[in-house]
Amino acid sequence: VQKKTLLASSGDGSLTVMDLKRGKLVAHSASFDDEILSLAVDHDQLVLCGTGQGAVNGFAWGYWGAVQERLKPKLFARQAINAICAADGGILLVGTEDGTLRSLAGRQTISVLGQLPDAIEVIRVDAGRRIFVGCTGEPAIFILDLPKTDFK
Repeated sequence: VQKKTLLASSGDGSLTVMDLKRGKLVAHSASFDDEILSLAVDHDQLVLCGTGQGAVNGFAWGYWGAVQERLKPKLFARQAINAICAADGGILLVGTEDGTLRSLAGRQTISVLGQLPDAIEVIRVDAGRRIFVGCTGEPAIFILDLPKTDFK
């Protein structure tokens, strides 16, 4: 993954890639049928895009024209994916509009890590494998522990 690259999503469902070092547009994907609400880069160098209809689209780094991988909305109960974060051990954390924090391992296994009081807007993981979650309308940050299992 290149250090001087800016990824931006938009309400029309497109992904824009900028080279900050050169100050130039690298790519602009086609518009999809759904808005992109969240972005994360996982350890396999996939750019993961959470959508308003509850799907996760994955672009391979450097191949911005077409989605390489798509995780189906049924996995997330068709809730908008407001926040997404790639964690160690091949775990993907997904926060939805209903306040559910889910973990996804190997792109197949899902477990619910927590049900928070409002829509999840931000997810971060620190080096100590603690999950920090921010919700809409809540003046607090929720802290959970990431499971110790390594799914790679």
